[in-house]
Amino acid sequence: MSAQLPTRPVILGWFEEAVERPLREDQDYFDQGGDSLSTIEIIDRVEKECGVAVPASVFFDSSRVSDLLDEFLRRLAPTGE
Repeated sequence: MSAQLPTRPVILGWFEEAVERPLREDQDYFDQGGDSLSTIEIIDRVEKECGVAVPASVFFDSSRVSDLLDEFLRRLAPTGE
């Protein structure tokens, strides 16, 4: 039995907790208060909850919230299934 992966709304909630404000997917993470500390908070949460390490560079490749959520979900998806 595998652990249940978080859904897109759950991960968005983690982002919102880290920046301490509601976010929309069309917004830029950094424009909405995201910084290095909140980035590390999100990365640590994902690793703790899901056992997957996500590099901080993901946030600099594209900082639009929808792109970040897509990338997190891609990295969390089971492989080979």
